[in-house]
Amino acid sequence: MKKTRQTRTEAEIAWHSGQAALLAASLEQDTPCPVCGSVEHPNVATFSGEVVTLEQVNQLREIENTAKDELTRHQQLFAELESQIATLIARKQEWIESLGVDYQKDSGQFAQSVQQRIADLSARITKLQALNIGVLQTQYQQATAKRVELSQQLEQTTIQVAEVTNQAQQLSGVVSSLESGNNTGYSTAQAVLERQRAIETELAQKAALLEQATQALKLASETLAKFESHLETLQKQFEELELARESASAAWKVALGNSVFESEEAFLNAKLSSERAEHIAQQIEHYQHEAFDYQNS
Repeated sequence: MKKTRQTRTEAEIAWHSGQAALLAASLEQDTPCPVCGSVEHPNVATFSGEVVTLEQVNQLREIENTAKDELTRHQQLFAELESQIATLIARKQEWIESLGVDYQKDSGQFAQSVQQRIADLSARITKLQALNIGVLQTQYQQATAKRVELSQQLEQTTIQVAEVTNQAQQLSGVVSSLESGNNTGYSTAQAVLERQRAIETELAQKAALLEQATQALKLASETLAKFESHLETLQKQFEELELARESASAAWKVALGNSVFESEEAFLNAKLSSERAEHIAQQIEHYQHEAFDYQNS
């Protein structure tokens, strides 16, 4: 651009100099100069260079104007390219942030990381499903029934212990009756003692059964509580993982839907090849060089 302007300026100077020389050549002695009015012309202007016409000057002006237009056009193209690149970078960052997944090295790895997360969640859900919660629930129901059964046995044993204890107390009254008069139905005190020992033995057995029933009921209650806690934890984990998987899949679909890609396959195939990236870089560099050349031409 500078060279074009300089050429046009030099041509205009040469044309003006040529016009002045032509005017000087037409001057006659004692004839007033049309420029200064003097009738004396001691130093008449001369021009020794190449004659430049007004048409040539106008052509150089047109060339300069064309160069200005080209420079403006290339500057606009360069600005548009920079704007497009900035827009693409911003949109890419928005898509990445909307998915909530760290961007690794390229779009392929990024998509793979999202898919890997969904796959991991699916695998954990499958693992939980393999535990067969239905079987665990059946075991829980069996443990509940066992607890009820043991509770009933404990209640029955408690009643029996109470009955045996009552019989032992009644025997104490029999001994007192024998001492005052034998109206008890027992022939001798020996018979009373034998019956008392038998009741004491039975009472000890019932007490042992009562203790066993109590411990069994305690164990059944603890087992039942563990089943309840385990089932609740598994169910909660299953629901959380299913929700996380659905959320990740939905976010991925929304991000693709809001992007310029028609499908996931299109996104994976959108990674620029090294040749394509080099071509774009060369285009940008080309416009930069052309703009620089026009500014200095």
